[in-house]
Amino acid sequence: MGKVHEHVVERDGDSKQFLAYAHHYGYVFDSEEKRKAHFHRNSNLLKKEIEENPALARNYAHLYQEYKMVNEPDTILLYANRALESVDYNIKINKINMCSTYVAMLWAYAAKQDYACLIEQGEKLLKEKPVTMLAKAMMMTYMAEAYTMSQKYDKAIECVEWYLKTYDAYKEDRRWYYKEVGPMINDVYGDDRLGKTLNMGIYSAIKDNDLDKTLDYLLIYNWAMHIYMPESDCLKWFVDMLAERSDVEDRTLRKIDRVLGKIFTHLECSSIFLGRLTEIKATNPEGHKMVCSYMARVAGQPAYKSLAELIKVIKAGNYNEIIDIYRDIVNVEPYLLMMETEFYEMAIIGNVPLGKMICDLDEELWRSRLQLWSTVVRNKELLSTKKYLDKLLPSDSIHMKLLEKQIIDILESRKKIE
Repeated sequence: MGKVHEHVVERDGDSKQFLAYAHHYGYVFDSEEKRKAHFHRNSNLLKKEIEENPALARNYAHLYQEYKMVNEPDTILLYANRALESVDYNIKINKINMCSTYVAMLWAYAAKQDYACLIEQGEKLLKEKPVTMLAKAMMMTYMAEAYTMSQKYDKAIECVEWYLKTYDAYKEDRRWYYKEVGPMINDVYGDDRLGKTLNMGIYSAIKDNDLDKTLDYLLIYNWAMHIYMPESDCLKWFVDMLAERSDVEDRTLRKIDRVLGKIFTHLECSSIFLGRLTEIKATNPEGHKMVCSYMARVAGQPAYKSLAELIKVIKAGNYNEIIDIYRDIVNVEPYLLMMETEFYEMAIIGNVPLGKMICDLDEELWRSRLQLWSTVVRNKELLSTKKYLDKLLPSDSIHMKLLEKQIIDILESRKKIE
């Protein structure tokens, strides 16, 4: 139903997530004239529907999308304020669709760089309106930006943390996402939105002098895909931060190793990092030595070299070569279970039979890998690796059973120490 963006009316009951998807090319244009014609057609039809039924939230939601594409924040604010006055909240579906209005208002203020109004309006909407978890997550991304630009770094970090909690829930089970998604909200967990939000977190954590939080955010990036990278200034500030830290705990040192390992799989990021390191050599020679010592630790860990080589091959796009290098890593990498999450995610996305490769390993070799892993793995990393291997290894395979036994042994031994 609807003159523009026809939709299926939602029904109550159980839902199921399918892995299949349909391509939609309605917004792919081969000329600027066709894009403008499409915009005028859609926006005029939507405005007409709003005039006919101003109490229905859905038409406002789609109109915001049209004006977002032509970057007209003032028009969005005009219709958003009208929606707040006219929409009937007694209609169930309006409560979901009005969330697009809340998000659209914050997008408009962000586009205008009016961060004071963004914070004021965002706080008011979250306090007074029935906002879904998904819409709140999207609103938090804009509020994180506004708080960061307003130098309210602790508030920005609160927003980033709330967003990341819902991102974890999204990765675990997306059914709730499909019930709450709508215009202006659908890209809330896309690589670009995630990357920008993490940038706000990195910027704020550095300004707040919180090394652990900075490392946590840098570790969430999907460095293998290179969809969105940390701002160059953030990487330079990160070098400065490392240069000032001589008393680092072991758990933080492990995070530093992992972040540096990821940075040096990315040519542009590693160039920025090394460029800043060269700059501080004259002004902070002790700090320069400290960062070099961190880098030396990473250079000695073969798992990072394996990941870097794998990423080069993936960028070239040759499937057969990708299969070969995965097989080589599985067969020869002693720290196989210490590979970063990108190693597993790329295998799942690229249909690499990583599970079968692991199951083809000799049983005793697999035991030795597990034993080596148990000497260095942290509890959080342990559970993360188990989550991916649950997707890759057959539950009844000897390799999975040995993995589960090793995890129990690790946790039991650590309980005794505590």
